[in-house]
Amino acid sequence: MMKILKLFMLSVIVLMVSCTSKKKYNQALNVKHPVEALKEDYQILKTSLLEAHPGIYWYIDSIVLAHKFDSVENLLHKPLTSLEFYRYVAPLITEIKCGHTRLVYPNKKYTIAEKQILKAKGVHPFNQFKIALDDDKVWIKSVKDSSNHTLKPKMEVLSVDDYPIDSIVKKANQLFSSDGFNKTLNPYIIENNFGYYYQLNFKKSDTICLKIKEDTLVKDITLGFSKIKSSSKKVNKKLAYLGKDADGKPILDLKIDSLNKTAILKVGSFSFDQANFSKFYRQSFKKLKEQEINHLILDLRGNSGGKLSACNKLFRYLYDKPAIFNQRVEVKKRYISTRKYFQNSWFYNFPFPHLTIKKDSMGFYSLLRTNKALNPKINVYKPDLYVLINGLSYSATSLLVANLQGVKRGIFIGEETGGAYNQCTAGTIPYVNLPNTKLKLRLPLKVIKPNTSQNIVGRGVFPHYEVINTFVDELNGKDNQLEKALQLIKTR
Repeated sequence: MMKILKLFMLSVIVLMVSCTSKKKYNQALNVKHPVEALKEDYQILKTSLLEAHPGIYWYIDSIVLAHKFDSVENLLHKPLTSLEFYRYVAPLITEIKCGHTRLVYPNKKYTIAEKQILKAKGVHPFNQFKIALDDDKVWIKSVKDSSNHTLKPKMEVLSVDDYPIDSIVKKANQLFSSDGFNKTLNPYIIENNFGYYYQLNFKKSDTICLKIKEDTLVKDITLGFSKIKSSSKKVNKKLAYLGKDADGKPILDLKIDSLNKTAILKVGSFSFDQANFSKFYRQSFKKLKEQEINHLILDLRGNSGGKLSACNKLFRYLYDKPAIFNQRVEVKKRYISTRKYFQNSWFYNFPFPHLTIKKDSMGFYSLLRTNKALNPKINVYKPDLYVLINGLSYSATSLLVANLQGVKRGIFIGEETGGAYNQCTAGTIPYVNLPNTKLKLRLPLKVIKPNTSQNIVGRGVFPHYEVINTFVDELNGKDNQLEKALQLIKTR
């Protein structure tokens, strides 16, 4: 009995401490921080970037960046909330032009009771629809609740809460960056995070008022929380390794047209829960060989990256010679003075500097299996290859595409990739916790370069055939990029 009572009391104490901790954390997000606290956080952020970011001066001159650092610091002369501080500093981070580096505004921490109340309210207005950014205009792409007949696809959004849509898009673009000078990534990021960036730049509310244009009619539509029934279907555990995207379609998929000896291999991500890339590749390329497929369309659109090993394995199924996937992995520094503020700081105190970082006459580096020549896989595919890419083909996906283009393997169709051709900063990416404002700096520590390069600095992989899928095309079920690949196959 005493043992049960002790366990009960311990549980109560843990719960009370947890609630107190969350309350203190949330208060820090709402109060105005004194100038000294703001400058302390700013110095931690600045020092972390200058000491550890290996590509900080790739796309901006050091003198120019130093001036921008000083300009922002001069704005910190009065108390600010965490959100106000974020709005000053986040645009500065984007000046580095590194898509893997950004300032993150933290979410409020909820108690169990608060989570239940929030769940009972239903779906937030911004989560009830998806938008498309096309021709500098914002359109309603889809509506989550089919019974909501006030909001329909093809409606144009003119404003949100009286804030003009061009201002919303412009401000959103100031809070994140692609790699270098590329712009094809930006529309996809805004489409996928429209509500998130709106609330950071303007206001957070339980309701929003959209000014909508439908044909020639302009009207206001107000949305609040809504109880929308979940349309999630039972997951087939045997197929879980293929994944499911937001629309319920497989992330990994193979479609074969045996009659025309053509196949479409879709790889929508290189990282997701329960993924088994080895199994999928092994099964897929075995089928391609057995069915004597002569034309393979590799669909990498919307694939924002993931595990380098998964990219390398796919490359070895597509290229029939021993090849190095990436060059030497450079690291700027072994010990980072601000590492105590890193999330999982224990790792950056010992395992990271001692077990993963090496040094030679050229400087610090990290070992990866993919920077050695590896043989092609069994059932490597040798016939015609067509690669579909767009602005959301990013990070590790861009490295794969660059390597394929570098060895002249395939015909590329679509848009310039959102990730850079020559290099990116990735690999190990800790979050730096700013102690006063509670903001987090996402800080990549390694340079990953494909085993190829191009002369154009700060741009992605360009397609051989630039083909754009517009918002209207998508709604009408038309895929110009896929059609172009099929058209080229017919002319072979």
